[in-house]
Amino acid sequence: MKKLLVLCLASLFLSFSVAMADSLDLSSMSVDQLRSTIDQINLELAARQLQNAPSDEVLAEADFDGVHLEVLNIALSQETLGATAGTPAVVINCRFTNTGTEDKCFAQLVSVVAFQNKIECKGGTLIEGTNGQLNTTKVQPGGTLEVPVGKLLLDTENPVELQFGTMFKPNHLTLTYDPKQ
Repeated sequence: MKKLLVLCLASLFLSFSVAMADSLDLSSMSVDQLRSTIDQINLELAARQLQNAPSDEVLAEADFDGVHLEVLNIALSQETLGATAGTPAVVINCRFTNTGTEDKCFAQLVSVVAFQNKIECKGGTLIEGTNGQLNTTKVQPGGTLEVPVGKLLLDTENPVELQFGTMFKPNHLTLTYDPKQ
C-alpha cells in the first residue's frame, strides 16, 4: 500500500513537473544532463520507497557463526560526501540477531560484499540511508539490530551480486539486485 502511495505521489510529481515544463527548456539540455536529471529522479524515488518499505518483510536469511541474518530490503541511494558525492549507491537493510553466547557486533562478524560487472563495489563515506554507528553497536545474546549497509555502484544499468557471510567465508547467502527495477 505504501509503495502504491509513493508511486502515485511520484506520478503526481512528474505530472506537475511536466506541467511546469513550459518554463523549463529541456531542449537546451544535453543528453548527459537529461540522463543525469532522470538518474536523480530515480534515486529520489528509490530513497522514498526505501523509507516506506516495511521492515518485517524478509528477502532472504541465513544462520552462521552465532548470527541469524535477515536481508529486509535493497534500494538505490547515493553518496553524499567527498569526491564521490552523487555517485549511485545501493543500501542493503539487514536484521542482525545474535544467536551466540557473547556480545557481538555486525561489523565483527558479517561481511557484505557487492559485485557489479564482476568488480567489487566499495563502501562510501556517507551513503544516504546508512548509519555507520550501527555497524559497531554491540548486541547481547538474543538481541536484534537493524543495520543498513551501503555500497557504491559502478553504474545503475547492471545487476549487483550481493554476498553475505564472514570475512573467511563470504558466501553464506547470495542475492542479486537489479538497480533498474
